[in-house]
Amino acid sequence: MDTEERAQKIYQMMNLFMENDVDRAVPILQELSAASDWHDMYAMCCAIALPGKRAMELIFPKKPDEKFAVIEMQPGASLKDPFDSFAMRFIVAYANQDLTVCMNLHRAAAKWSPEEYVNAVSALIRNSCTLANKAIDMKLGEQ
Repeated sequence: MDTEERAQKIYQMMNLFMENDVDRAVPILQELSAASDWHDMYAMCCAIALPGKRAMELIFPKKPDEKFAVIEMQPGASLKDPFDSFAMRFIVAYANQDLTVCMNLHRAAAKWSPEEYVNAVSALIRNSCTLANKAIDMKLGEQ
C-alpha cells in the first residue's frame, strides 16, 4: 500500500469513527494493520492521537510548563480495559509531546495478538474522536 492510499484509508477510517460507524471503520483498520509495518502503524497512531491532543488543549487549557496526566479515580480501573488505558495514556503522552512514552506504549501494544492490537488502536481512535467531538460541542456551545 503506497503512502497516498494509506493516507486516504486513514482519513476514511477516522471519518467513520467520528460518525460512530464502527462496523465499517474496523475492517479498514484491520486492512491497514495487515499491510503496515511497525513504523507505519506507530506513525498512524500518532496521527490518530492528534485530534485528541488538540481537543485536550482546547478543553483543558494549560500553561506551557504544565503537563496533562491520566488520573485513575478508582484503583485498578485501568486493568479492566487495557485497550482504553493504552489509548488514553498514548493520547496524553502525545499531548505532552513525550514521544518516548508514545513509542514505548506502542511497542507494548504491538506485542499483543493481532486482534488485541486492533482493539487497542480502535480504542485510540474512539478516545481521540470522543475528545474531538467534545471539543467541537464545546466550541459550538460558545457561539
